[in-house]
Amino acid sequence: MPWLGFFNKAINCDVFVLLDTAQFEKNYFQNRNRILSSTTCEREWITVPVSRGSHTDLICEKQIVLNRKTKNRYLSQIQRSYSTYPFYRDTMDVITHAFSVEDARLSRLNIKLIKYFFDLLDIRCTVVTASDLRLGRCKPGGIINYHICKRLGASSYLSGVSGKDYLDEIPFKNDNIDVVYQEFKHPVYVQPSDTFVSHLSILDLVFSLPSDEARDVIKSGYAIKS
Repeated sequence: MPWLGFFNKAINCDVFVLLDTAQFEKNYFQNRNRILSSTTCEREWITVPVSRGSHTDLICEKQIVLNRKTKNRYLSQIQRSYSTYPFYRDTMDVITHAFSVEDARLSRLNIKLIKYFFDLLDIRCTVVTASDLRLGRCKPGGIINYHICKRLGASSYLSGVSGKDYLDEIPFKNDNIDVVYQEFKHPVYVQPSDTFVSHLSILDLVFSLPSDEARDVIKSGYAIKS
């Protein structure tokens, strides 16, 4: 359940590719994110437990460990933080159902929840997984992003701002594919605490505001730089 910048990028895309062929990174955002603590009104991590596996596991290969104890722990953490929020109930029902399905793959859970939030926020881009494109393992350096654009016939590629540090733009330019960088300016919205806490999971926003207002908040943070 990613942060607002993830959904801002999706709003501004025709085709959104989920890079599930990247290597799983321990202690990163692929199986965890931050929510607002119920006790301190500061960020705290909420984590989907995953099997140890191999250090070379891809995201699409990673298995999750969800038994009754771990499910209840995860859902209870959300409940403690957000049960009093005005738009808690409907979305929480969907999350609870997602965790009741016995599918052990992390990517399946992530994709299911991402698509739910796309629907909730009226984000109409086409969703594609990198594994469906059968381009192989995603290697460091960003060249897979070029091959994805090439496969999909893209005229432009919208990258996160960190792409400036690793993207080789030459292949894109050689194929007349514009590279545009998202520079997301995190918007402020109403939270119960006196001090606004940014960079939280999308949960915080959709529990706080109706879906049309949440979408407007996400859109307001967009800025691009070629």
